[in-house]
Amino acid sequence: MDTPDEWWQRVEGKRAVAFVMKEDRHHAVEAWDACGTAVEFALKAYILKRERWNRWPSRRDRPDIHTHDLVRLMALAGLGRDAIPRDRMVAWKTVLSWSREHEYHSERVPRRQARQMFEATFGPKGVIVWLKSL
Repeated sequence: MDTPDEWWQRVEGKRAVAFVMKEDRHHAVEAWDACGTAVEFALKAYILKRERWNRWPSRRDRPDIHTHDLVRLMALAGLGRDAIPRDRMVAWKTVLSWSREHEYHSERVPRRQARQMFEATFGPKGVIVWLKSL
């Protein structure tokens, strides 16, 4: 994925997965993971836009941006705690509970938790709506 639009297309794909899986008690973990991955992709789209890059840099050129760590991506995007609107803080706190490592050590996630993650990610006061508005 080289352009912000390509990253945003992947965000929408993750939204579709999360929307369906958040109601499946056996696979709610897939919704939770799709939400976290969507935020990662949205941050990468924002970084591309902010830096005015015409493609995502290679790992050789910029190893520092090839990460799945949301806190690190926020810092690379120039989005500190003070940049987050007060009404988005709860959503960010929820979203930041995600880690790519959880995908490899998946435990069951209750549907309630998957729904909360979906709302924090894609809801009207969610992280994705805010990132798209920047």
